[in-house]
Amino acid sequence: ARLRAAGARRGDTVGVLLDRGAPLVVTALAVLKCGAAYLPLDPRLPEARIRLMTEDAGARLVATDTAHAAALPDGFPAAVLAVDAPAGHDPAPDASEAPRATGDDLMYVMFTSGSTGRPKGVGVTHRNVLELAADRDLAVGGPRRMLVHSATGFDASVFETWVPLLGGGSLVITPGDGTDLAETARAVHRHGVTGAYFTAGLFHVMADEGLDTLRSLREVWTGGDAVSPAAVQRVLTHCPDTVLVHSYGPTETTFASHNQWFTTGQRTLRGAGVHLGQPMDNTRSHVLDDALRPVPPGVPGELYVAGA
Repeated sequence: ARLRAAGARRGDTVGVLLDRGAPLVVTALAVLKCGAAYLPLDPRLPEARIRLMTEDAGARLVATDTAHAAALPDGFPAAVLAVDAPAGHDPAPDASEAPRATGDDLMYVMFTSGSTGRPKGVGVTHRNVLELAADRDLAVGGPRRMLVHSATGFDASVFETWVPLLGGGSLVITPGDGTDLAETARAVHRHGVTGAYFTAGLFHVMADEGLDTLRSLREVWTGGDAVSPAAVQRVLTHCPDTVLVHSYGPTETTFASHNQWFTTGQRTLRGAGVHLGQPMDNTRSHVLDDALRPVPPGVPGELYVAGA
């Protein structure tokens, strides 16, 4: 109601400037209930980057808390709503007036890292996220209790948050930057976490120093960069009851376009070792040359992903 009173409407983009935690998830859900899309803004980013993302996404409203609101400079390009401030007594908008989003409406806007140039915003629709959550491989094993520890502006956070919630699962949200192995171990063991995603770099560390934690998980996901075959084999050997998934996909494909699954029956790397795996449901991949012609097997080309 407060977001709608502040002007959030269907088709808008609303920035969410909050640390990882329950208020972040609740606020994102509230934005979606308004029919708007959310723009995750990590408070750890420089103010200039937050400003650039807000302007580029066309966000006219940013939901945050009083502490981060106080740190925003004068002239910030969007109105600011402190979600933890006491609510006023203005009449709340009628919830029945809020139009429902369709599958083609944007659900969120996320920015690329900028590693190949200026960061760019990528709009992802409700249909895109539902396609991810409905993938048949992801339905195996039942609801997840997922560790949520990725940076809020990283597309892995989409997988960590929405796939469990849309599948009847639950979230275990940890503070910090996600690199504290002791904090990760405590969260996994204390709350019975069944699944977690680790960036390639963190996965390599976990394969050396966190095998006891990985062994406790039903599923371990990794990706985002080249993954060491030696680290994969180490986890396969020492975590016999843990399914390992190597995922690949740019931000434009929501979270992943391809997955390579290592089930509990496969504990040895075979053939090509670590590779992109198979396209997800409703996804097609083509390897093409400079003239957009399919290349023969074994000939280098560029990967084109369709239907994601």
